[in-house]
Amino acid sequence: MLHADVAAVTNVPITVAPRTVGLADGRRVVIRTATPDDLAGIMDFFERLSAASRYSRLCSPQPRLRRAMIERVVAAGDDRTTVLAQPVGFEATSRHVVGVGGWIDVPVDGRVDVSVAVADAWQNVMLGSALVLVLLEAAIATGRTRFAADVPSGNVRMLGLLDALGAPLRTTHEAGVTRVEFEIPGA
Repeated sequence: MLHADVAAVTNVPITVAPRTVGLADGRRVVIRTATPDDLAGIMDFFERLSAASRYSRLCSPQPRLRRAMIERVVAAGDDRTTVLAQPVGFEATSRHVVGVGGWIDVPVDGRVDVSVAVADAWQNVMLGSALVLVLLEAAIATGRTRFAADVPSGNVRMLGLLDALGAPLRTTHEAGVTRVEFEIPGA
């Protein structure tokens, strides 16, 4: 999970304009803000993840996600945003989701948690990187510039993705989780 400093509350839901992204294998996805209408597709997405991918995303071996938890994540607000990725041609339906990412404020820390999950068949083609970049861009646009990521220590792809951002990283390790902290200057 990523974290970012919290900016002033605006009471305006944070949205991400839909964008088409080309992936390393030539496939293309549309990344857009998730809405409550996408709930069934997001639930299906998490059900299809392998146990290893679910662990990499949740830092725990949860066999299923509760609908109420996903409803809270997808709810619009000025303290959160959730995006999803769908293959080009499937964006008119909420059921074909291949990636989900989002961030939500954690007032205790004065930061927001950001997380990303990618369908097994869509990993290793830069979709996770595209989702993280869209989320960081949205966070920076609202004044958030300090980030941290809590990643299972064995998730070398996510750790490599964070390293590839080019920001100086500070890491700590505890109980199989690597905490990565970094700053990205605002615009």
